[in-house]
Order: sequence, then structure tokens, then C-alpha cells
Amino acid sequence: MKTTTSLKPFKAILRRSFATWLLKTGNFERAREVLLKSLKVFPNDIRIHKGLSSASFRLNDTNEAIRRLEVAARVSPNDADVRNTLARLYHATGQQRQAELQAFKSLCLDPDLNSPLLPSLLNASNHGNKLVALHDKLRGISVISTQNYGRYG
Repeated sequence: MKTTTSLKPFKAILRRSFATWLLKTGNFERAREVLLKSLKVFPNDIRIHKGLSSASFRLNDTNEAIRRLEVAARVSPNDADVRNTLARLYHATGQQRQAELQAFKSLCLDPDLNSPLLPSLLNASNHGNKLVALHDKLRGISVISTQNYGRYG
């Protein structure tokens, strides 16, 4: 009995790995081509969208980089790294309000996130003091919940 198994998912995974290597070696255009092929098989793979965003940014297509990260944020709304990177891209393109919103979301998701952009966002923001206070509160909650985890977990 002959079984037919689609190799598309396996090829897409290999392409994604190959694209990661292409990104690391600076071949951004080729990486984008390879990732777009993988996207046809795995349209909701956050790693593919992050890779496409990275390649697009390196190719000076900031709008496409943002668009890809917005898709990644919809697919994985609790990914603090995606939110933080979106904040940095929005900040770089002068979209301060969106940058603040994404920075706020990344802080809520991970109060310990070490973002080099966060201090400048907080200082430039009209809501900077409120965000600093929120960040401090969230960090406190994070510390308390980790300390208590051993008692209740």
C-alpha cells in the first residue's frame, strides 16, 4: 500500500531555517523570498512574520516591517518582544502615539523586559510619568508573584 504524504510542511520548515541563516549572513532579499514561500504553508507562523519584518527593515522597507509585526501581534498578542520591536519601529518612523501604545503593551506583558528604547519613550511621552509609575508597579507585582509561586505552586 502506497501512502502519499505532503512534503509541503517539511519543506516550509526547512525554508524557514534556511531563511534564518540567510538573515544572519546578510542576504535579506533572498531571505524574504524564502520566507514568503514558507508563509503560504504556515500563514500564522509568528517566526516567519518576524523574519519577514527583519528582512524588510534591513531592506529599508519600514512600512512592510511594521505590517509584518502587526500580523505577528495579531497571531500572538502576548508576545512582549513583538510589541517592543513594534514600539521601536513606530518610534523610528515618528509615530509616537503608536510607539507609546506598543511600549505600554510590552511592559504589561513583561515588566522585566529590558528595552533600550523604553527610557527615551518614557521621557519623550506626555504620559511618561504615568508609564514609569505603571512600570514600577508591574515590576513589583512580578517580583511578588515570583516569590509567592513556590508557596502556592
